[in-house]
Amino acid sequence: MAARGETWEPPERVFASSRAEDSRLAEPRIAHNKILYAANLTHVSLHGLRRSFGTLSEEGECPVGVVAQIPGAKAERD
Repeated sequence: MAARGETWEPPERVFASSRAEDSRLAEPRIAHNKILYAANLTHVSLHGLRRSFGTLSEEGECPVGVVAQIPGAKAERD
């Protein structure tokens, strides 16, 4: 909260890296691909994992709004 007389401004980055020179988070696909290789799994994209999560959650009859909030999407309205 801003002190009296000061205006509030949003931070430059919501999720920042304290180790990165420019404070940006690293590319997630690098770590994802390393894990797939180490576990001897076939390739699956991060987008593919997200879609599978949505599909499996829907089949498990989890509420659409809850499912949409977890990966950061907006719920579709009927």
